[in-house]
Amino acid sequence: MNPIERDPRRFLTLALYLLLASPVQILYWFIQSTGQKFTGWALLLNGGAYLQLAVILLFLAFLRAMARFGDADPGPSKPFHVQPLFIIGAIVAGILTSVAWQFCFRLLSAKTGQQDYILGLHQYGPNYYPGDIQSAVSYYSYFSVFVAILIGIVAGTQAARPGLFAWPRLAPVASKGEFIWKVLVARIVIFRLWQILSITRLAASGHKAGPGAPAFLFDVPLIATSVSCIPISLMLFRGVPKTESASIYEALGASFLIFLFATIFLVPFGAVAFLVLGFWPAEAIWAWFAGDLRWRSLQPQRSAQTTK
Repeated sequence: MNPIERDPRRFLTLALYLLLASPVQILYWFIQSTGQKFTGWALLLNGGAYLQLAVILLFLAFLRAMARFGDADPGPSKPFHVQPLFIIGAIVAGILTSVAWQFCFRLLSAKTGQQDYILGLHQYGPNYYPGDIQSAVSYYSYFSVFVAILIGIVAGTQAARPGLFAWPRLAPVASKGEFIWKVLVARIVIFRLWQILSITRLAASGHKAGPGAPAFLFDVPLIATSVSCIPISLMLFRGVPKTESASIYEALGASFLIFLFATIFLVPFGAVAFLVLGFWPAEAIWAWFAGDLRWRSLQPQRSAQTTK
């Protein structure tokens, strides 16, 4: 039986992968550019993100099948033994797929005899804006690497545990390193979904922008807060909370510190630093996740202290 069909919740994980790989910004631009020539080619190129997703998932499924016959069994007892292999392999597979897809796209466009138009290299003409086309082509070069890293981290982490398409089980963690990694992956997923929602809201409100313009800016808070998350999460895991509510409130305080440090990091970039503030709902969700995971993971230590 197909493992995806055993549990309907497995489709939720697959849907999550599709959302994370969504080239939502280029879709937004494509809708705005209806009537312009050769925009369909730009959409086709950026649709390569879904090809990257398919290759990464197939590659990880293959690795899992091979690991079952060796010492690197991806079971719950030793997921971190194979996790780096899965993550690095998934990222490399995604990037190589991007390179191959761009090569095939340029080869196909050359066969049409209109490659200069398709790549935005021709002069401006009626309903033809080469600047937008060039931006859309360049956007995929960036976005394909972003997708490879994003999906590689999330899917690679999940593949190191039981079920590539299984809904992740929020089991307690036993070490600081595992806690930091779990909350970091959660932050990446939550902030990426909030990023998609924010860009969709911009589209619904009628704001206009060229391909990739808001997406680059929305990626800056994700990167800055993720970097700040690592040391703050290490500090958060050191103390043993008295209650679950206290753990969540302390995680909210930690999220404030993450915001503060991320803003300081972005001050040299000017007004971009204020974009971090637009992610406060995602930060609140992350604080609840981190606080709950911390409480359940540190319960044995609290019980030991109470017994003494």
